[in-house]
Order: sequence, then C-alpha cells, then structure tokens
Amino acid sequence: MREVGRGRVNYELIVRLLKDQPIGMISEQLTLITNDVRNNNIAVNIEGQVKAMIQAVPIKLGAVNKDTRLNKKLVLRGEKAFRIKDILVDNQKIKFKESDGEKSLHILEYELDTSDVGQVSGVVTVVTDMPGHPSTTIPFSAQIIQPVAGGN
Repeated sequence: MREVGRGRVNYELIVRLLKDQPIGMISEQLTLITNDVRNNNIAVNIEGQVKAMIQAVPIKLGAVNKDTRLNKKLVLRGEKAFRIKDILVDNQKIKFKESDGEKSLHILEYELDTSDVGQVSGVVTVVTDMPGHPSTTIPFSAQIIQPVAGGN
C-alpha cells in the first residue's frame, strides 16, 4: 500500500497461478472486499498469457509427395537454458538428430520417411533436464501423397 495523496491509495496485488494452470490466455475477475464504506467492493481484471516453459510449434507438414527427401527443423525455445536428455517418437517415420549442450534455443533437425503413401502422425516427446518441466510433447502430422503426373 502506498499513499498517493488527496485520500488516494495505490495497492500492489500479486496473483499466483496454480502449477497445473493450462497453457493459453487467462481472463478472470477478482472482487476485493474492503472496509471503505463508499467503495467496499472493487473489481480487478486479471489478464495474461500462460506460456509453457519450453515452447515449440506443432509439426504440420500438410501434403508431401511420396519419395521426397524431406529434412526440416524443429525449434524449441525455453525460458531458461536446458539440456535435451532424449527425444522419443511414437512413429518410426520421423527421425531426429540429437542436440548437444545446455541452451535456451535448440534447433532439432529431423527427417520424414516418405516412402509410403498415407497419413503420418504422432507425438514427439522431448525429455529435458529442466526442473519442474522434465518433458514437452509436440504433435506432428503429414499426408504422404502419390505425385501428380505432369501434363503438357
């Protein structure tokens, strides 16, 4: 509490979220009950964005021609530097190269096997040494299609 003058007071309010708060936008309203007879209820808007400690964009490759050599990169960004201990994939059609060192930005190279036509999807789980956030999961998907024969 800090006296501003002319009967006005500024307050500092600290709001803490639960550890299992879902990632995304948050918009809530708190009601403070005071002993001020002229204004005993004060509505306070709480807005913000809850971010993951490690951020990555889902891998959505769309349509990919069969037998195309496809090498891409997945960017992982952390609030703090972290080390990648393991990369687990539930579909053997996608293979990742390992990342060395402790850093806040990891660029993971991966290759997609496009030898078979059909849907390729799954989840990549990146296991880290970050306290309180030992792993992060990234969904991936691609549709391997037969190349369209070119015409004249």
